[in-house]
Amino acid sequence: MKARGAVAFAVALAALFAAGLWLGGHPGNLPEPLRDAFVAEPGGLAAEAAAAIEDNYYRSVGGQELGNSSLQGMVKELRKRNKEDRYSEYFSKESLESFNQEIEGRFSGIGLSVIGAK
Repeated sequence: MKARGAVAFAVALAALFAAGLWLGGHPGNLPEPLRDAFVAEPGGLAAEAAAAIEDNYYRSVGGQELGNSSLQGMVKELRKRNKEDRYSEYFSKESLESFNQEIEGRFSGIGLSVIGAK
């Protein structure tokens, strides 16, 4: 009888462990009070602002467009604050493709690095 209890306990423990792993990967499925207590929302203010703009802007704006604009604004502001940085630039995927087509991968002797994100 003790063996049955130990097996039942082990199975219950394994089930709780599996449920915890699953909920850890799917925090949106947690009840709201638990989600608020245990899950930090990344970019809280930025995410709220993006959602407000997507919902209320006078024309349709997608998340990709907002994300690219946000990154462009960050890099532009950093350049503005650091006068010695005249070269940093953010390229969206489309802008990078266009830039690469224009330059055809040819640079020589100017000490420039172009890194493309995939």
